[in-house]
Amino acid sequence: LFYGSNLIGLIVADTFNQANRAAKLVKVQYDKPDKVRLPTVKDVLRAKATERLHDMPYSTLGEAFEAAPQGEVKVKGRFEIGGQYHYTMETQTTVCIPIEDGMDVYSSTQWIDFTQIAISKMLKVPENSLNLYVRRLGGGYGGKGTRATLVACAAALAAHKTQRPVRLVLTLEANMEAIGKRYGVVSDYEVDVQKDGKITKLYNEYVHDFGSCLNESMGHCAEFFKNCYDSKAWKTVAKGALTESASNTWCRAPGTTEGIAMVETIMEHVAHATGLDPLDVRMINMPQDLKMRELMPQFRADVEYDARRKEIEQFNRENRWRKRGLAITPMRYPLGYFGSITALVSIYHTDATVVITHGGIEMGQGMNTKVAQVAATSLAFR
Repeated sequence: LFYGSNLIGLIVADTFNQANRAAKLVKVQYDKPDKVRLPTVKDVLRAKATERLHDMPYSTLGEAFEAAPQGEVKVKGRFEIGGQYHYTMETQTTVCIPIEDGMDVYSSTQWIDFTQIAISKMLKVPENSLNLYVRRLGGGYGGKGTRATLVACAAALAAHKTQRPVRLVLTLEANMEAIGKRYGVVSDYEVDVQKDGKITKLYNEYVHDFGSCLNESMGHCAEFFKNCYDSKAWKTVAKGALTESASNTWCRAPGTTEGIAMVETIMEHVAHATGLDPLDVRMINMPQDLKMRELMPQFRADVEYDARRKEIEQFNRENRWRKRGLAITPMRYPLGYFGSITALVSIYHTDATVVITHGGIEMGQGMNTKVAQVAATSLAFR
């Protein structure tokens, strides 16, 4: 076992209630652990358990870091962001039905071919004997990317062994304990700054919470840490920590949330240390050729940022218990293109009704509606 609440088995019964009641009757005996349990990154760092820390290949070194001058102001601090459960409307769900030459699998997965490959490898059957269907997810947010595979494989194994249809729906408790959450992260940073808010040198060492093992890559966190800023004199050191918890996974804007939150915390800290407006600090640290430099002044004027800041500062001086705030945070986010996926359009010759099979996953973005709209427009339906 790698952590508390580690999954150890699956009970197959005639009904959902029978299976869950039987699971609660199982008695599990544990040997006394031979080491102290450290369930979070903070616990690992506090215990100085360096054997649990692993260097990751995502560290970055700006070309001007080594020769960067010292700043007039030193800023040091720590940023922490914990794990986050996905809170999907429905938990992990799979239905597996054995058929003559394989199996039909209805899975709430965001990654259909990954699930197909995993079941194929586990059962040692050809991939083309597995027919996977995804109607909708019931919420995903990254939690049904690789982790839907765990449930799909368990259901497929039970269906394969019993040669009966198997439906597996995790309870909320099991889903929260066993599936993993957002990667928690602890960041220690040190920054040299000029009095005008310009960062001359930045060092940031951050540690991600893998959980019991590393599964998903978090390399994009390092890239998003740069956000909209000039990072030539920046150095980042990426590490990961093994902890006694379920292996963590992607969660809504994975890596981007952590990376941008880290750097924007630093910008706010610099503004506080220099007494400058946080937006001015952000602007002075942007590259000269960045499009945001053109957009931000106009946006700043359009929303009357400076006038509203003065009103808020006056309000805060006059009110001891009630406070107001105003901030603008820039962000850039790439739009990735993963290539085209084939679709099958079938038109029935007697009444001209249409059936479309496509490789997209409906996870709340209205994909099936959009596919129907494209078909209706392209085929001139009225």
